[in-house]
Amino acid sequence: MTHRICAVERVDENAFQRTNVFQVIIRDGDGSLSTTYLQAKDVNEMHQWLSAIRKTCVTNSRMLGTFHPGTHRASKWTCCLETDKTARGCSKTHSAVTLGDWRDPLDPDAEAQTIYSQILLGRDILRSKYLELADAGSTAESSHEQANNSEAESNNSVGNSSESGHNSVPDPKQKPDIRRSRSFYDAKMAAAARLLDVIADLERVHEAFNKRERERAKGLERGRSLSLESTE
Repeated sequence: MTHRICAVERVDENAFQRTNVFQVIIRDGDGSLSTTYLQAKDVNEMHQWLSAIRKTCVTNSRMLGTFHPGTHRASKWTCCLETDKTARGCSKTHSAVTLGDWRDPLDPDAEAQTIYSQILLGRDILRSKYLELADAGSTAESSHEQANNSEAESNNSVGNSSESGHNSVPDPKQKPDIRRSRSFYDAKMAAAARLLDVIADLERVHEAFNKRERERAKGLERGRSLSLESTE
């Protein structure tokens, strides 16, 4: 997963009207870029995340030279007002860790473990949110069906009124924007599902790594035992 990261940067506060937000930009298998936005509890935690992730990606190839410190909303980037979502970034990336953090030893394995531990802490919360979204989706689907039924009944009413000589037309402003709410729900569900898949992949890799380490430790222990027996 970390080998696909090509930038880790701060996000402007006005992008989401929130502080201590940063972004992780990943290059997908087809070469396209996808961005995950995360919020730290304070500025110190945000810098720790930035430094930890950058340390694990210090040897990555194809790192980005530019990025957008804003977000693409309302058909334009909030930072540079460019309309093209795939437009080149308007700010230079920072490949180095944040100032002063090189006093820590560069240990990618330790940093990766720190990131993994932090992700696991939020796993249950994320799963709970995912289930909440699923429930919300069921409610939205029910509302959509009710809206369709109401529209069908309204159309029948209009037809009957026309036949009887009345021109009663329902007000379109009264119809809820079901498509917009459904699109928002689908996007939230897709993001949550993707993060849960990533966490599941990390858990599998972590377990495989621990298994190899245990087997290696057993092998070393057997080697020591044989060495002691031979000396005796």
